[in-house]
Amino acid sequence: GSGQDRKVLKAAFELLKSAGFRVQDGRMLDPQGNPFGFEILTSSQDEERLAAIYQRTLEKIGIDVGIRSLDGDQIQSRKQRYDFEVLIGTSGFNNSLSPGSEQLGRWGSVAAKTEGSFNLAGVADPAVDAAIDAMLNARTKEDYVAAVRVLDRLLISGYYI
Repeated sequence: GSGQDRKVLKAAFELLKSAGFRVQDGRMLDPQGNPFGFEILTSSQDEERLAAIYQRTLEKIGIDVGIRSLDGDQIQSRKQRYDFEVLIGTSGFNNSLSPGSEQLGRWGSVAAKTEGSFNLAGVADPAVDAAIDAMLNARTKEDYVAAVRVLDRLLISGYYI
């Protein structure tokens, strides 16, 4: 065998199938019959290598993944305009052990509509906004910790990053 665990790929395929996607002639088609694919933007050789692994894996279930290498300025410009489908990398997503008002710019609905914000995932969820508000207005440690945990769970369950 390849040494790769195919359970995750099979689960992804089953989710796509349940959403109306299908494979025809080796290509994944969306529910309307259009080929399904996306482009990954990279800005370094390391990111390009990771993208290529992702590309090879998704090819196995018929998803067409393109890779476009751009320089740092081009990537930044595309990020500011939300002109991308997939980015590789985690720079800019570091967080403190005591989250605060910066969460509004990273996950808040207003930031999702603001060009140049750090809300690259475009999160615009009233529940996320409420969790951030609860976190910022917490008056006890217990309330603060509870609000941060709620925000964490919402972000994880949203599969934004």
